[in-house]
Amino acid sequence: AAWAWPLLQSFFSRALSPADWRAVWDHLLAHEPVFLLPVLVAYVKLHGPALLAAGSAQQACATLLVDSVLRVEPWMKAAYALLDATPDDLLPRWAPFSPLPQGHSY
Repeated sequence: AAWAWPLLQSFFSRALSPADWRAVWDHLLAHEPVFLLPVLVAYVKLHGPALLAAGSAQQACATLLVDSVLRVEPWMKAAYALLDATPDDLLPRWAPFSPLPQGHSY
């Protein structure tokens, strides 16, 4: 996943304007961490035509990391549709959020 790690490493900041990045993070922070997966898949899916036109793996990776012209609203709609269409048994099972016990720090 040479294409996915740079997007996840920067949490999409390399590919989005600051305003779009904040809008995406509004959605990400409002959901369980597993929502990041359909967001990533929807991002790649919406770049499909440009990825198919890429002549090499390096060009495809570069396509995903340049400033995106995607509009956030259709991207998030696609991510929510993917999340709804994905059976629960295919999603990672991560522990639910819980507060840190009092007296502990990170």
